[in-house]
Amino acid sequence: LDCALDWAMDLLSNKVNLCYKLRSERSLSGDIVALQWSPKMDLLALANSDGSVVLNRLSWQRVWITSPGHSSVTAISWRPDGRVLVVGHKDGLVTLREVEDAKILHKFNIGIEIMQLSWAAYPKFSCSGYQDNSSLFTCLLQPLDENDYETAVDPNQLASCDDGTPSVLMIGDVSGSVYLYVSGLFHVATVRLHSPVEKVVWTMLSRDLKYLLVVSANGEKLMYYSFTIPLLKPRISELNLVALKFAFISCLIKYINVALKGMSEAWEDALLLMDAKMADYAVNLPDGTTLADELLMLLASGKARDELKEFLINELTEKGLQKLGLSIKISYTTIKKIAASRVLKYNGWYKTAVSKLLANLHSAITSLQYHMSELLGMSNWYDKFGVLGLSPNDVKACLTALRCFAVKTHELLLIIENSIKSGGIFFEWLILGA
Repeated sequence: LDCALDWAMDLLSNKVNLCYKLRSERSLSGDIVALQWSPKMDLLALANSDGSVVLNRLSWQRVWITSPGHSSVTAISWRPDGRVLVVGHKDGLVTLREVEDAKILHKFNIGIEIMQLSWAAYPKFSCSGYQDNSSLFTCLLQPLDENDYETAVDPNQLASCDDGTPSVLMIGDVSGSVYLYVSGLFHVATVRLHSPVEKVVWTMLSRDLKYLLVVSANGEKLMYYSFTIPLLKPRISELNLVALKFAFISCLIKYINVALKGMSEAWEDALLLMDAKMADYAVNLPDGTTLADELLMLLASGKARDELKEFLINELTEKGLQKLGLSIKISYTTIKKIAASRVLKYNGWYKTAVSKLLANLHSAITSLQYHMSELLGMSNWYDKFGVLGLSPNDVKACLTALRCFAVKTHELLLIIENSIKSGGIFFEWLILGA
């Protein structure tokens, strides 16, 4: 940085004229709050004042544009390999977008307005000795929803540059704090300036990872800081591996959440459908009588009350009951499909298997257990990973919870199987009873 500042001062003092040739000129419909060229391709990212982000080629051909968000964009930056664009928002939201189609790969919120983003790679600290073999022992999960980014993200693409080079994302906020994220994912440090009213306008890590350089603004006054970071250089390889595990675990947790949400919605559809069909009849029941009482009376006596019989025959009809039973069966089947279809990968060959015991959800949990087990092994190596704060006891507690969750998933699949059978029998009995 000192050399760069000296060179800039020489240019100013000697009044050296630099000649530039205007290549093109464009008029835009709105104000531009940030823009940055891709470090690898002829791509220009622009952030508009309405919160949208546009990616154009040098020829001004549009690659993609995002819809305006709830919060305005304040800063953008490229991952050093040019494959990911990071976008910072006024509300503290940080999104990592894939350059090809603007798909959100990851997002998090620092809780305060972002002023500045910069992302740098450090090839001299490459983790060449580590090879991820998780694909040999875990299932390749198929996306549950092609429109949902949580189920379609490749953790390897998310966690590192194309060549596996470690990288650090630096985020500066309006209150004089700088946040360091290894691979743009794993938060490793927060550096606070002397005054909370200083806005961070520029950050850089030295090439040897020893110093963090920061320029802040307090009104018209600029301040320059140089911080030493003794832990980052000797532990960058270990931090990069932890960030890779974080990427796998984060993607799997998102996958499980989407699966549970889909199953919950399918179950709610079944309940709402039953409630909607029976609501008119339940309203006219005598005080203190429920629909369950009516059906229990039908089961015990083998004869329905005239009101129930009339409702089933005239309102629902036999065909309507059959449709209702089929709809509820479909809802159960949807839940089972989410939890019973998976894709296995063996040496590049893909094999589809539908199984109650080895379900999609269960496979995601198994994959999560694998990565948590690796994380447990890393945490037990104190000299390398324990000093970073990884706790074996915390990881063991997570593994115990995951095993309990896996057992409950298996129980759920068995309950769904029995419910489908019982539901069919119930509606056949209801039709005959009517």
